[in-house]
Amino acid sequence: MKKFYIQSISVFSIIIPLIIIIIAWVAITVVKSTMLGDFEKNKVTYQTDQSLNQQLNILKKQAGYAQYVPQWEELMQGDSFAKMNGQLEKSIESANKSKTLTLTSQKREGRPNLGVAGPYSAYSYGIQGTYAEVQQCLLDLESNMPNSMLTKLTINASNSGNFYNFNLNFTTWELTK
Repeated sequence: MKKFYIQSISVFSIIIPLIIIIIAWVAITVVKSTMLGDFEKNKVTYQTDQSLNQQLNILKKQAGYAQYVPQWEELMQGDSFAKMNGQLEKSIESANKSKTLTLTSQKREGRPNLGVAGPYSAYSYGIQGTYAEVQQCLLDLESNMPNSMLTKLTINASNSGNFYNFNLNFTTWELTK
């Protein structure tokens, strides 16, 4: 009778519990390594971020542009189209020495696909004038609107004398709403 029970006893009391223990050990090891791996990755990311923030603060102090940051943030808030139009009109006034510089069109454009995440708007303007005056106007505009970027410029000769028609497309970066 002993012979008949040895196989059953060895299977049900030794081999099956051993298999269950091995499966449980493998599952616990996989879960633990996954959890610890995520934790370690997040810890390294956090430490890197803290280190970069410290380096950035040091660079901000060295660069001396911290005084401009509130002004730049204010530029990026609110209606950027109205701010851009206002600044463009001021730039035209300051560059329009011969009174020939004219804003011919202005409109909002659809968002161009720049491949960049973040809030931005696009605007299109038409300006007619001499090359030097438009160049001075754009220099003044881009100096006072650092959150704007000229994305497209088309220049055509005008039918009236020494003037050019400039078609300008701008992208203006905005703060997250």
